[in-house]
Amino acid sequence: MAACAFLRSEGYLFDPDRYLFLEGRRQRTEEPFIPRVSDGVLYHVLSKLMVLDGERLSYRTLAVEQIGSVYETIMGFDLHVAAGRSIAIKPAKKHGAPATVNLEGLLAIAPDKRQKWMADNTDQKLTGAVADALRAAQSIDDLLAALERRIARTVTPNVVTKGAMIFQPSGERRRSGSHYTPSALTSSTHAVRPAPRSSTKPPAPHAPCSLATCA
Repeated sequence: MAACAFLRSEGYLFDPDRYLFLEGRRQRTEEPFIPRVSDGVLYHVLSKLMVLDGERLSYRTLAVEQIGSVYETIMGFDLHVAAGRSIAIKPAKKHGAPATVNLEGLLAIAPDKRQKWMADNTDQKLTGAVADALRAAQSIDDLLAALERRIARTVTPNVVTKGAMIFQPSGERRRSGSHYTPSALTSSTHAVRPAPRSSTKPPAPHAPCSLATCA
């Protein structure tokens, strides 16, 4: 039987030598660093992308609003490799995004500074018995017990192991949540076209800021 051969594509969208970040590199001379992804993770990702409520999704039939909701869900996140055992913390606001906390790193912080660190990095302002337990924690299990009611179990039902990949929201995404503008608003909004310039003098840098929109 003849050997199976694949023709090389002339595209460069996934060329790791052009886009170094595809292999976790910053310089061409660096060795590739590719986070490990298990078959189980890929299976769950593909299942979530292809099946909803037991039915196969048809992306051809998705409306703009549905595509926008996906866009709004994933924007503002960065992909990180967990530096230690980690857990996701619930957002402080209803539409915010959970932030993942490196428990080993948190344990290494001075006890009297952990409360402020949590506020700065997760927006969770811990007080009372929770704050006391956080300061007194001397192990990972102590931290888990102290933060039990703040853990986002839908995101991290179990402790994430060191080296696993995690989505970490930016500060803006963590605090504000939604970014997508629904079509009900954009469909009735029209940009005002600027009048032709009568002068050859170039516009000032702030000139576009003076343009307005109207419905």
